Amino acid sequence: MHIVFVASEMAPYAKTGGLADVAGSLPAELANQGVHVSSVLPRYGVIDPLAEGFVYLEPSLVFGLAGATRKPHVWHRRAHPNHDIYLLEEPGLYDRPGLYGMGGRDFADNDYRFAFLCRATLALVRALRINPDVIHCNDWQTGIIPWACGREMAGVFPTVFTIHNMGYQGLFGQESMWAMGLHPSGFTGDGYEYYGAISCMKAGVMAATRITTVSKRYAYEIQTPEFGFGMDAVLRGRQDAIVGILNGVDYSQWDPLRDRLLPAMYGPEDLSGKHRCRALLLREFDLEQPREGRGPVVGVVSRLTGQKGIDLIIQSAWRWLSGTGARLVVLGNGSKTLQDQLRGVQGFHPDQVGLRFEYNEELAHLMYAGCDMLLMPSKYEPCGLNQLYAMRYGTIPVVRATGGLDDTVEHVRLDQDTGTGFKFEHATADGVTWGMWRAIEVFRQPGPWTRLVRRAMAQDFSWSHSAQKYIALYRSIAGAPLLEGQRK
Repeated sequence: MHIVFVASEMAPYAKTGGLADVAGSLPAELANQGVHVSSVLPRYGVIDPLAEGFVYLEPSLVFGLAGATRKPHVWHRRAHPNHDIYLLEEPGLYDRPGLYGMGGRDFADNDYRFAFLCRATLALVRALRINPDVIHCNDWQTGIIPWACGREMAGVFPTVFTIHNMGYQGLFGQESMWAMGLHPSGFTGDGYEYYGAISCMKAGVMAATRITTVSKRYAYEIQTPEFGFGMDAVLRGRQDAIVGILNGVDYSQWDPLRDRLLPAMYGPEDLSGKHRCRALLLREFDLEQPREGRGPVVGVVSRLTGQKGIDLIIQSAWRWLSGTGARLVVLGNGSKTLQDQLRGVQGFHPDQVGLRFEYNEELAHLMYAGCDMLLMPSKYEPCGLNQLYAMRYGTIPVVRATGGLDDTVEHVRLDQDTGTGFKFEHATADGVTWGMWRAIEVFRQPGPWTRLVRRAMAQDFSWSHSAQKYIALYRSIAGAPLLEGQRK
C-alpha cells in the first residue's frame, strides 16, 4: 500500500504547532508497519535541504496555475526504506521568515501559496508515477487536493482529509478562484462556497472520500453549533464519512527515561530526577522552591490565545495562588494583550509567577519534567498533545473536558484509586478554580499523589495504535467508488 501524505508543516523540518508533530510521526510509524509513504511539504526558508540530507531531483515539475506555467524544484530524502520525503521549492513563495505570516498577520497570498502546494503535489504524483492508493491531506492548506481528486478529476485517487482544527478554515475572497485554479462552477452551496467566500476547509470536507478528526469526541463536537465554526451543518451532511482517530506520541522523543534534553532522566520507580528538574525549572524562572509539601508547580505550555483559555487562567489565578504556596510558570507566545495581562498577574504574585514569552523546545521538555501539574483550560481542543507528554513525564494534567482532553484524561477518583488527571466541565474561571483546588487537595496527600503520578506515567498513547486505525481506514477506501456526497 502506498500513501501520499501532504501537510503544510512537518517536524523536525518546519513547525508551528501540533500538526507538524503529527506529520512527522504518523508517516514514520506507518512506514514501520510496512506502508510505503511519500510525504510532501513546502521547502520553507527555515529548511536547509542539504544539511538535512535531501538531494535535488531532476527534472523540475511542470504544471499550470493562475495563467502561467509553474516549474517548482523538488528535493528528496529517503528517511526509511518505506518513507520518502519531498520538499517543493518555489523561489519567492515559501522562502520567507514565517510559514503562514509575520507579525501576527497572514501573508496576503496564502491563497496562491497553498493552492500551489496542492497542485504541485498532484503534479509530483504524476511525474514520479507514484500511483498512490490514498492521498492523506491535512487541514485547509491541503483542501484543494480532495477537491481536485474528487470533483475535477472524477475520483482519480481516494482521499482522507484530516481536520486538526476547525477554527482555521482557509477563507478567501471570490476573486481568489483564478489564483487557486478553481472553476466557478464549484462556487456553490454544495461546493467550496462558504457565506460568499472560498473555503479551502469546505472544499476538503465536501470532496474527500473520508474525513478524520484527531479525537473521537472532536469528531462529534465539530458537528455542533458550539464547535463547528459555522460549518456544523455541512459536517452533519457528511457524518457517515467522519471518524475520530486519536493522535499519538513519539516516545522516542518524549520519554523522561531517555530524554537527553533533561538535566536528569528518571522513571516511575525513581522520581528523584523529576525532583531535580523541578528545582532547576524554578531557578530558570527565578522562583524559590515552595516549602516541602506546601504547593505544586503548575505549568502552562501553550500558544497564548483565547482558544487555549489563557484568559481563564488570568481571571482565576489569584484564587488558587493565594495562600496555597503554588507556583505558576508559563511558556508560550502569542497575543500581546494576554502577555500584558499575565504580567499583571505576576505583578500581584511576583514570588509565585514566572513568564517566558517564546517558543523554546528544550525549556518545554524541562517544563513537562519539572512541573507537578499542567493546566490546559482550552475552550476547545481537537486532540491536544501536551497533556499526553505531561502524563509520560509524571506531570498531572488539569484540563477542561473537551475534545481530545476529555478522551485522554481520566478524572481522579480517590475512593477507587483511579484516574490520571483532573477535568472540569465549564470553560469559566470558576471551572478552572474548581479543577485547580481539587488537584491541590490531592497534591497535599503524598501517597495518593505518588500513585497518581505513576498511573499517569504508565499510560500508552504511542503512534502504533493510531497508525493501525489509519491503515484499516486506508484499506477500506483504496479503490473505493465515489460516495454520493463527493459527486458534482
